Amino acid sequence: MSQIRDTARHCDPPVDVELVPFKFENHDLLMIEVFESHHKTHGCSEGYFLRTGPNSQKMNREELLRFLRAQSPSFFDQTPCPDFRYKTDFSVKAFNMFLYVCGIKPASIPREDLLTNLGVVTRDKRLTFKNAGVLFFAKKPVLFHIQAKITCVLFQGTERVTIIDRKDFDGSVADNVEGAMAFLKRNLPRNPLIAELFFRMDEVEKVGSGIGRIRDAIAAAGLDAPVFAADAFFSISFPLPQTPGHVPPGHGPSEGAVSGPSREPDRKAREAPSMVLLLASRKSQTTKVKSRCVAP
Repeated sequence: MSQIRDTARHCDPPVDVELVPFKFENHDLLMIEVFESHHKTHGCSEGYFLRTGPNSQKMNREELLRFLRAQSPSFFDQTPCPDFRYKTDFSVKAFNMFLYVCGIKPASIPREDLLTNLGVVTRDKRLTFKNAGVLFFAKKPVLFHIQAKITCVLFQGTERVTIIDRKDFDGSVADNVEGAMAFLKRNLPRNPLIAELFFRMDEVEKVGSGIGRIRDAIAAAGLDAPVFAADAFFSISFPLPQTPGHVPPGHGPSEGAVSGPSREPDRKAREAPSMVLLLASRKSQTTKVKSRCVAP
């Protein structure tokens, strides 16, 4: 038994075996169970062998390359973590929080089945966690992957000498991301000039909400939608009513009310169907109203 275990341990990588001694018709026998490996391919001091039926054939270089190409791609997150012990290293709190955020109601489904359905474990003789499951649901993921942490540092100036604030996050990946974002929000600098320069580069609009609020306010008032245009400059055109005194539907007097005499539309109103607000325009020198570009 010692010789068999030593042979299995000296394979590269080691082979997981289980030895079961038993008696049969007054004979001492030994059953050797070799479990399917998650770290294929294994080699020994004599090379690599391929099992074909009852025989094992030593592979040459080309046969070994073909065998390796035929294996499915191996990704870090799908690789089993044999050192992780369920339920000793498992965080029930992290798992329940994950279910809550995802809107999953476990009801009467066993936790082990939920983990299997999520694809973060494999089930044979015991529950084996993949690296993804360890990063999300371990009490201390850094015990299994030392790089599974985030360190946020705020320096004074750009020399990286004086540390103003520092925080290490070594929980689950979800907690680490949330903590890192909170650190950024707490220590973000407010730079109006930088914001203005980004506005001129048409970058501010990509994250702004001002246009959405304008559209909502115009729609709520029952008016025609404004027209937005942006090249080197930014402009908004607000269509005016076709006749003076025009009241949008739903905003005038109730049905049956008496209204005053209509007025002849003014010629200038007909000739100017919209009002244009031009912000920071360098194209038109005759614009009476100018406003400085300010990031929303």
